[in-house]
Amino acid sequence: TREYLQQAYGDSDAVVGGYEMNLRDYLHYSDRAALHEDQPLYLFDKHFASSAPALKEDYSVPPYFAQDLFRCLGETKRPDYRWLILGPKRSGSSFHKEPNS
Repeated sequence: TREYLQQAYGDSDAVVGGYEMNLRDYLHYSDRAALHEDQPLYLFDKHFASSAPALKEDYSVPPYFAQDLFRCLGETKRPDYRWLILGPKRSGSSFHKEPNS
């Protein structure tokens, strides 16, 4: 839940619109941005597993996605494959941005 994320990871840094801020500040921003901004920023962080390692442990891959051929490349050569994505209404990309390009 949102409350759990804030309590457990509120001080963890995350990437928001190309800027770094902690999760607690982003949640505070998103509450207000949803009321006043046409296109509020969304959190799209591919490094959350290193800034909040316990959050990585809170997630498990569903069985139908268990086969992972990129695993053969090892952690240093595989493309990014974990993201934390959050945002209020009207946030997000107006077009798809390939995160591994």
